[in-house]
Amino acid sequence: MSISNILPNQPFERKGDKVNSDFYEEHLLAIYKARDTSVLSQNYRGIHHILVEVDPSAAKNYISELLIMTPYNYLRSFEDQTYRYHILRISNENPDFLIREQITPTPDIIWAMNQLSKNGRQKPYTRYIGEVYNVKDQKEVITKLTDWEIRFSQELPANPSKNHIHWTEESIYTWNFTGYIQEQTGEKTYDIVREWSFQQDELELFAKMKKLQVKLEINEFVDPIDHLATRVFMHDREHAILEFLTLSSYYFWGAYNIGDQNSSTNIARSIHPDITEKNSPAKVFTANNTPYYVSHINKMPSPTEAFVRNFGRRMHHIAYAVKDGFIGAEENEYKNVDFIVDQLKTCEKEFLADVIGSCGEGLKQIFSKSSMFSGIITEYIQRCDNYEGFFTIENVAALTAAAGQDDLVT
Repeated sequence: MSISNILPNQPFERKGDKVNSDFYEEHLLAIYKARDTSVLSQNYRGIHHILVEVDPSAAKNYISELLIMTPYNYLRSFEDQTYRYHILRISNENPDFLIREQITPTPDIIWAMNQLSKNGRQKPYTRYIGEVYNVKDQKEVITKLTDWEIRFSQELPANPSKNHIHWTEESIYTWNFTGYIQEQTGEKTYDIVREWSFQQDELELFAKMKKLQVKLEINEFVDPIDHLATRVFMHDREHAILEFLTLSSYYFWGAYNIGDQNSSTNIARSIHPDITEKNSPAKVFTANNTPYYVSHINKMPSPTEAFVRNFGRRMHHIAYAVKDGFIGAEENEYKNVDFIVDQLKTCEKEFLADVIGSCGEGLKQIFSKSSMFSGIITEYIQRCDNYEGFFTIENVAALTAAAGQDDLVT
C-alpha cells in the first residue's frame, strides 16, 4: 500500500497506510543512519527478558496464571536489597519473564507514576517495567547513548558484574524502561544476592497449574511471545516509536489506521535476520488519531486514549503466537486458537469477545480480560498458512472495541 509522504531511500519495506509527519519521516532515516554509523545497530541484539512488577503478595497468583495460559515454566526466585524476583522460562532462546515485588513496600517511581491515573492507584506497585536487551558491548552502548542525551537510572559501575543490568530512566512517552545486559551465551544468569523459595504448598500449586495445562491439551499449541503492545497518547505516538528505535535494533515495519476506532497500530521488528519474534518479540504502539476532547465534535470513539487516561501510558497486552492448525474436520473451521479459548473458559478464564477473524482473512485473534494481578491483557494470535502480518484492520478494530468495553478500562 502506497503512503504518500514516505521519504525515498527507505532501508526497510514499509507496510500500512498511516501517514506520518515530515518530522517523523526525516528523523526515522536519521536514526537508522546514526545507529549504523555508531555501530549500535549491530551492538544491540534481542530481548534477554521482560520485567513486570506486581503488588506484594500478588506474585504467586500471577505466576499460577501464566503457567496455565502461556508456555512459561517457573524456574527459581531470588532477592536483592529491594526486590524479590521470580524467573519464568521457556528456553534460553526465548526471553525470560521476570516478575518482581518489593520486599518492603516503599513509595518509589513506580508508585509515583501509578498515582497519576485513577486505575493505576488501585494497584500502586503493579506495572510492566520494560525489556532488557542483550548487547555485545554494554559500556559502548551506555557511553554512546549518554552522548545522545539518553538518561540512565544509575551510573555504570567501574567494574560491573557480568550480569549487571543498566536501566534507562522511564520514557516520558511510554513510561516503560529499557535495560541492557552484556550478551550471554548458553544459560541466562542473573545477579543473585540471596536465594529465596516459595513454600512447598505454593510450589505444588505451580506444578498443579502446569499439569492442568497439559490436561487441557493446550500446552502443545501456545507458542512464545509474539508482540508487546503499549498504548500512548496521540501526541506521543511518533516520539515513542522514534525513541524506541534509538534504543534498540528494531525498525519501523509499518502502521495502519483503524478508522472506526479512531486509532492507529504501529509495529517495530528486529533488523537482525537471525532474530525472530520468538527470540525478540515485535513492539507495538497504539494511539488515538484525534484526542478525546474532540470526541463530542467528530463523534468518534476513543477507547485507546480512554485506556491511557485511566491507567497512564503503559503496556496494554502481551500476545502469544498459536501454532497454525485445526482440531477435527477442517471444514468445521475449529482452529487451534478456538480450542485454547474454549479450554481456558472451563477454568473460568474470561475473554473480552469471541475469537475474531478467520483463516480466509489470514489470522485469528482474541483478547483475555486484563489480569487481576498484572493489569495486562493476554492475546492469542494464530496466523494461517504462513500469513506474515500482525493483524487485519477489521480484526484490530474489533479487538480495540472489545478492550474498550472491559469494565477495568471504562
